[in-house]
Amino acid sequence: MNLEAIVPLITPIGGLWVIHSTIFSSAEFVNKMRETVVTGLYDGHHISSPHRKAMLVDWVLCMLAVEAVCFMFSGIIIAAAVFILTGLFFWIALVIASYPLLCGVFFGVCSVSDFRLMRHAALSKT
Repeated sequence: MNLEAIVPLITPIGGLWVIHSTIFSSAEFVNKMRETVVTGLYDGHHISSPHRKAMLVDWVLCMLAVEAVCFMFSGIIIAAAVFILTGLFFWIALVIASYPLLCGVFFGVCSVSDFRLMRHAALSKT
């Protein structure tokens, strides 16, 4: 079997796996921050209201970073597709680029309700 023939097939799969792993580890991180702000618990200990407010600001910054990474992944892949790739690889790259693009959009949509929930929890006196 010719290994050079396999590389063009493995490379997009590897790239998609890297993108997926990065996005979902970032999502796990921001979701843990959300749960800490909403429940007021960190490692089983209650945190103060000012601490929750500070974590809310941290969450907003982290969520913006997650969305930026999603859109940057898409932009880099689209740029490679437009300027370097041709034929089938062009279309494969565009399909792969749609994944982080959609993740960024969905994170943005979901973050609105998460922010409202967190803001309410952070401003409560409990």
